[in-house]
Amino acid sequence: MKRMPEYLSIQKEQRWELLDQITRFEGARTLSVGMGMIGSSFLRKANALGAVCYGVRRTVHDQPDYVEQLVIPNEMDAILPEMDVVALSLPGTPETKGMFDRKRLEKMKSTAILLNVGRGNSIVTEDLLSVMANGHLKAACLDVMDPEPLPEGHPLWSAERVYITPHISGGYRSGVNYSLVIDVVIQNLLLVLEGKPPVHTVDRRLGY
Repeated sequence: MKRMPEYLSIQKEQRWELLDQITRFEGARTLSVGMGMIGSSFLRKANALGAVCYGVRRTVHDQPDYVEQLVIPNEMDAILPEMDVVALSLPGTPETKGMFDRKRLEKMKSTAILLNVGRGNSIVTEDLLSVMANGHLKAACLDVMDPEPLPEGHPLWSAERVYITPHISGGYRSGVNYSLVIDVVIQNLLLVLEGKPPVHTVDRRLGY
């Protein structure tokens, strides 16, 4: 939103240039597509920073107090054109594959920012490249992509306003995630020993 990657490029060229279209996160309409632990945590933090938060969940229940509106996937298109930030933290299922194709990407504001930390195939890569080349969307920040790992020479590497990290939002690099996983393992061992069902079980029917 502050165009910091562009300012870093300007610094390397030793140019004193002020960029316009700088926006604020406070008051920004922010949508999380996926309201599991990641999406919910993101919106709690976004709300604390003053964003107006919206969520997409497979079923609408127990709307959190930090969410302005909660919708199911087939209602998403009605609010998508209003969003300034759209964050994806979706599981990899047949329902989410290709969810953000050209038609849906073009429903977003031309000034919107797209984030993806879920599964790369929830965005149709060729459609994203086309949309970005046409100047639509302020930025696409991808920690996951399709294909992954992204091969050398792939057009996503050099696409304007596309920012790529190599799937660093997961894993144990920060140390925090490792501690959280250990906590869950210990919790589940204790629950099983007490004859109680473990937490975070996978529903094979849903695929996550």
